[in-house]
Amino acid sequence: MPNEFEFLEKHFDPTDVPEEAAKTARERFGLFPNARTSTVIYGLPWQTLVDAIVAAVDNYNYGEIFDTPSFATMGEFAGRPQWNIIITGLRYVNATRKADKGVPTYILTDYNNGTVVVNAQVLGNNPPMLGDIVHLQAGFGEFVSNIKLKNEI
Repeated sequence: MPNEFEFLEKHFDPTDVPEEAAKTARERFGLFPNARTSTVIYGLPWQTLVDAIVAAVDNYNYGEIFDTPSFATMGEFAGRPQWNIIITGLRYVNATRKADKGVPTYILTDYNNGTVVVNAQVLGNNPPMLGDIVHLQAGFGEFVSNIKLKNEI
């Protein structure tokens, strides 16, 4: 797997089962105790997700040569160019952590036909090369259901 996708791998689960993806999203809070949300994409092969990102960047650079459920724009972050890659048609689980009287509570929600925004550096700060993915944010999707994990009250 190319290094530029290392960050994205933390937001991916190869399962087709929403509860498994929700468990992955919930477990990510242990690694990032200050995080308030965790999004995990599931229900498609890893290579399909990677190909959608690469095709979006290629389409930006060379014109619309690939039919893909993703597109890219070039933005800027901290004075450096940054890719903003929008991927549509995804299944994902979004986990939100809230504190209730000092006790963390979690809301796990499943979405279908969703949109996710991936931000990536530009390799060498010289477009058009794709660098490391640095952020993923859930956009919107069709609400499917709230998920209750078996070991939670």
